[in-house]
Amino acid sequence: MSLCCGLPEVGPLARDELVAQVLLLEWAMFQSVPNVGGGRSACQEKREDFEIHRGGQFLSWSDAALRSYLTDLEEAQRAGENLLTLKYARMMETTSPEEYAKIAHRLPPLAPEAAKWIEEIVEISLAWEEDLVRRYPHVLRRGRPIRRSADARNVTSVETYLRGELATCSV
Repeated sequence: MSLCCGLPEVGPLARDELVAQVLLLEWAMFQSVPNVGGGRSACQEKREDFEIHRGGQFLSWSDAALRSYLTDLEEAQRAGENLLTLKYARMMETTSPEEYAKIAHRLPPLAPEAAKWIEEIVEISLAWEEDLVRRYPHVLRRGRPIRRSADARNVTSVETYLRGELATCSV
């Protein structure tokens, strides 16, 4: 079955193949993301769940965004960097502030332009999320909280996750 529901090809890779390449690189990076407290997180053992969740997200991305992110992943891999570790490290600012304080100095600074775009995208996305919660409260009540004010060690809001995610993408 096609991951892209029969969407047309996008350059040298079909959309299915593009999503599959992104998932392959992300899964490899995800395997070496350190868990706060040591060891591996249970979700690092569930490749099928990872591919369903992440693949579902990627289906909503434009072809250009997918190609750009694939390039980001490939460049990070060549440089020995792990974009998923960076994403989760940035999320720790509100989910694990004490641990974040210990590693913050090791994170690359965001370019001012990137930080501005991230804030604009986050505010638009959160307005959409809040509208969805108002319209469909029973559907979304089991999802992530929307605002980072609800973040805790094992609770990551849509806001925090999106900020971490966007901070790993090139401008």
